[in-house]
Amino acid sequence: MAISFKYGKTQANDTAAHEKTYEVIHAFCDAFTKKNGSLICRELLGCGMTQAREKGLFGMLCKQYVRDSAQILDGILESYNA
Repeated sequence: MAISFKYGKTQANDTAAHEKTYEVIHAFCDAFTKKNGSLICRELLGCGMTQAREKGLFGMLCKQYVRDSAQILDGILESYNA
């Protein structure tokens, strides 16, 4: 959402903004996957949502994934704005 908010198109025919948005999204996804091994919750948590809830994994693991996401996004936005 943050990437689309920053780079997303404001007019239907703005293909440059559309391409820029997807370029930044791909950079984010690549960086997150490189750091954490996956983008898929089931793979990140090692189990399904019910089991993750029972094991308290959201509080243990997801906080770090959100931190990672924010740091990665911050670095990407800095590099694209430089």
